[in-house]
Amino acid sequence: MNHTTLSIKPNINAAPCGNRTDFLKLWNDNPACFANQGILNINVYTVYRITTGNNYVSFIADGINYPGNGNSYCPNTNLPLSYPYYWMDVTQVSITGPRRCQSTL
Repeated sequence: MNHTTLSIKPNINAAPCGNRTDFLKLWNDNPACFANQGILNINVYTVYRITTGNNYVSFIADGINYPGNGNSYCPNTNLPLSYPYYWMDVTQVSITGPRRCQSTL
């Protein structure tokens, strides 16, 4: 008999940003930070920059899924949505573990 074990880690949580650089951070007028692995449905509006800290992340913004891969979304990097006068509404963030990349975008 073949059994599959599914491990869900809903431990992702909001965290006080302070001066920390290791959290996933959504930048707007009132930045929001997240720590630990998991998936969280959120409503963070007018995000102009996302930094991933030391996390491997993916997110959904304006209805578009931005999946992470082994070479994307490296720490403390402006992600492609960071254009002048362009903001996104982020509705889901996912942290699946520590970063897996060494370069930046």
